[in-house]
Amino acid sequence: MAPMWTPFSSRRTQPRQTARSTPRPRPATARPRTAPRASRRPAGPLPWTRARGVLNLLNLTTPLGIAVALVGRARIRRGPHGLWIAEGYRFRYPMAGAFTVGNVVTTASTIGRLERVMPDILAHEGRHASQYAVLGPAFFPLYSAAAGWSWAVAGHSAAHDHFETGAGLVSGGYLLAGQQVPLRGLFRDAAGAGRRLRALLGRRGGRSRAGTATRSRER
Repeated sequence: MAPMWTPFSSRRTQPRQTARSTPRPRPATARPRTAPRASRRPAGPLPWTRARGVLNLLNLTTPLGIAVALVGRARIRRGPHGLWIAEGYRFRYPMAGAFTVGNVVTTASTIGRLERVMPDILAHEGRHASQYAVLGPAFFPLYSAAAGWSWAVAGHSAAHDHFETGAGLVSGGYLLAGQQVPLRGLFRDAAGAGRRLRALLGRRGGRSRAGTATRSRER
């Protein structure tokens, strides 16, 4: 049948077959693989940091830290790893660049300024928060005793403080990398005597074990 024409249009009612109506096959080219985009969402807190936050809430050290920051008229905001950041603390005590009570890190300055000098300061204070989670309010007298002991034996309140050495003396800004604080004269002599005694006992123990092994072989 011939195609029909209408008086109102000069176009055909059937579509015209053209070369463009059939798509040309494109040559198969290997598309370069791109690396997957990193998620912009911050990583969630680790299980221990979550547990630490809960423990410091239950033992009331975090509420105490928030109360101390508010009394000092500091500005409180959320920080990384479940910590709270309190900046602009008005009081001069305690005398430290930053101090931690529970999960609250308080400073008279700002964390940004502290991190320019001590890049790992938040990691240091986070370890103190973990110590609070384990000890609770007992942290206060134990820390004071450890700081007093460190001052007595070395004239430095942190160099031989178990809590500060555990949190990191370099990351806390107490010492430079590789720097050590020697013990005072009396304690240095006592420590040296203890090391010599341990070495002597170790040598005697080694000789006795060697003799026992020789006698067992002779049998």
